[in-house]
This record gives sequence, structure tokens and C-alpha cells, in this order.
Amino acid sequence: MILKFTCSLFLVLCLVNRPAAGYNLFSGAPTSELSYFFGSRTATDTICFEKTITKGSITPVLVQYTNPAAKVINFVTINADRYYKYGYSVYIERGAMATVTISFRLSGKRVLPYNVVFQFWCAA
Repeated sequence: MILKFTCSLFLVLCLVNRPAAGYNLFSGAPTSELSYFFGSRTATDTICFEKTITKGSITPVLVQYTNPAAKVINFVTINADRYYKYGYSVYIERGAMATVTISFRLSGKRVLPYNVVFQFWCAA
């Protein structure tokens, strides 16, 4: 009787509190993705800013860039420096592509097991 109740309670809790689609319950990382791309890059765009979030950093991490030359940010690449079984997620928290200011939020395992490199490409 107690075992039946415990199993039923466990199933109910799993169904009610289940993670979002694609979320790995055991990894703490919402995806297996290790690279992201935002916007589109033209042949004349150049890297205007690069930021590395180092291995061992605590997530979530906010990465913000404002171009001091007032040139628009057209393209952003975000890449882990090596393959790992658990990925991370990134989304635009503030700003937008094709503007001079943008902020990204990186989430994943509580402690990052790899470096993550952000490259911001701006109009020439």
C-alpha cells in the first residue's frame, strides 16, 4: 500500500513538475547545443568585440556590449571551446541585432565545464 502510494506520488510529481521540452533533468543544462549564431554577417563586417566566459564560471552569465564607435552589431557567434556532453542556452536579454547595444544571457550547468567565446561582428 505504501509502495503503491509512493510510486503514484512520484509519477504525479514528475508530470506536474516536468522540465520544459529538451531539458535534461540530470545535467542541469537545457540543451546539448555548444554553439549559437544570431543575425547575419556580411563580407565587410569585422569583429568589434570578443568576450570569453571562462571555465569554472557560475551561470547564469550576462554578456553586454555597446559599440563605442556607434556601428551596428550585425552578427554574434557564441561557441564553446571544446565538445562536451552538456550544452548551454543563450538568449537576447536586452537590445536587438542591428543596433549598437545588445545583452545576452548564458545559462547551463551551474559551473561551466568549458570556455564560451562571444564574438560580436559590426558593420565596417
